[in-house]
Amino acid sequence: MLNNAPKTIVHKGKKTFRDCVGGLGFIFALFAFGHFQSGNVGGMLIAAGLSCGLFYCASKIKTTMKATGQRTFYR
Repeated sequence: MLNNAPKTIVHKGKKTFRDCVGGLGFIFALFAFGHFQSGNVGGMLIAAGLSCGLFYCASKIKTTMKATGQRTFYR
């Protein structure tokens, strides 16, 4: 009998964590825009740097896992 397991699966916990980190990056991007509008250059640079760093970290989180092999027993 052949193995019917899927070749790739999505890890839900990692996907949720990646979405939370990306959401924090978006929030810091809004903070950077707000600091830019108020003329606070230092705050803008800090918030923009944090935003870029969080977006980069979120892009490096892998959420899919591939099957490396299978076991099949014959009688």
